[in-house]
Amino acid sequence: MANWTATEVAAWWGASIATIVLAWDVYKWKHSAAKIKLSASPNMTMLGAADPQLAGTTFVSLEVVNIGARATTITHLVGFHYSNNWMRMRRKADTSFVVMNNAFDKQLPFELQPGARWMGGFEQNKDLEKMGNSGYLCLGVIHATAKRPVLTRVRIVPNAP
Repeated sequence: MANWTATEVAAWWGASIATIVLAWDVYKWKHSAAKIKLSASPNMTMLGAADPQLAGTTFVSLEVVNIGARATTITHLVGFHYSNNWMRMRRKADTSFVVMNNAFDKQLPFELQPGARWMGGFEQNKDLEKMGNSGYLCLGVIHATAKRPVLTRVRIVPNAP
């Protein structure tokens, strides 16, 4: 090793730097995917609704923001109810459901560009309130660039009449 020439040192230096740059590019590519930030708000009512039938109806509203660097497509609005935390960690839902009709403006599938926001929601009924008061109710979205749904826990305290 003491007899290395300048050419060998330069070759090893170049190979090392190229390997580090390749690893960094792979890391950047892997982490530049779409990243979804999700929040859910139960007990929402509409003021000034265009449809008079919606007046007095209570909704659960979901806001989805793409904080990543790539676009994705939201394909489904879903919910899961777990009886306890152990079942939630194992992903063994007691009840699973998909929301077919978004109560708000933009229907699914919806392409969500980086920095864009999508609002979704559905009617809050007695069954949903019961699930939101017992165990773990998780609501969320399924999007095209993820293997699993993006979920958030929702606790529903019914509005007092």
